Amino acid sequence: MTMTKLLIALATTVALAGPAAGGSPTIPRVYRGEWCWPIDHGPFYSPCGSKEEDGEKWLKVTAHNVQGELTIRDVNDIDGGMDTIAGVCRVIAVKPDDGSSHLVTLSCNGTRTVTVTSRFEFVPRSGDGRKSQRLYIDKVSQ
Repeated sequence: MTMTKLLIALATTVALAGPAAGGSPTIPRVYRGEWCWPIDHGPFYSPCGSKEEDGEKWLKVTAHNVQGELTIRDVNDIDGGMDTIAGVCRVIAVKPDDGSSHLVTLSCNGTRTVTVTSRFEFVPRSGDGRKSQRLYIDKVSQ
């Protein structure tokens, strides 16, 4: 009887600790925040203070989601093609790429359902103050 209780307790502990130990994929902190696609449609997002800024697309990146209007540039398209997905994207996988960027696989539901792997790259503000923070999101596969 005692052995049965011990096995049940052990099984319960493993069942509860397993998912917590494995964790779900999270977007690194450097990419999180509120970002705006600039009015001049540059190939990057900039930090924004308001969702209501005129002419800008708003994007909110959290640990597990990307919501708003996600614009992904296709670096292989010579015409500068971009794909916009409006809605909420859930993080499926995150792995480092090239030391300064991460490959993030997202499952997006909104205007359409799509799974896309993108390269997130953060460029910090330069010391001379001329260049502001930038978030590049490039398509790797879809």
